[in-house]
Amino acid sequence: MDSYLSLIGSIVIGGLLLFSVLNFQTDVRQHSFEYSNSLLVQQTALSIIELVEQDLRQIGYGYNFPSLAVFALDSITFYADLFDDGVLDTVNYSLSDVSEASGTTNPRDKIFYRTINSDPQVHDALGVTNFQLIFFDANGDTTVNQTEIRTIEVTLAFESTEPYLDRLGTERYASYYWREKISPMNLQPL
Repeated sequence: MDSYLSLIGSIVIGGLLLFSVLNFQTDVRQHSFEYSNSLLVQQTALSIIELVEQDLRQIGYGYNFPSLAVFALDSITFYADLFDDGVLDTVNYSLSDVSEASGTTNPRDKIFYRTINSDPQVHDALGVTNFQLIFFDANGDTTVNQTEIRTIEVTLAFESTEPYLDRLGTERYASYYWREKISPMNLQPL
């Protein structure tokens, strides 16, 4: 009789141990998917952010009237000699509608456009979900007057283009958020 109880006890303890190991393995796999998605979003965001920062810091460079370098405020369009070749470039950043990024499963991502001299530098949907600009004058007050712009606050939000499943089986998207104020040297008063 004792041997049956010992056998049953061993099976129960072994089953609990096996269940714990399988649960641990599931957790590790889940965290691995979350980490991979998060890392991919951050890497994509970093390359876009570096490009946006570099371009916005050059607003007005090589342009005779730097205070008029920003001429569209709904997205952002500006003049700058981006390639330091003596040729003035027209640069535009804008965000598409969600319907244009139909190649991903994320319902909120859009295509982030960078256009130089009417030549769109378009890539597939990279997970950008928000692009927002706020313009500030020399006193730090918000402005929409292009001749008063001295600082630009840029906000970019990113989400993974493909979901991962959380512990409850709900689809989630890894996200990354960036906001920075940029004060292009060429827009500053002399």
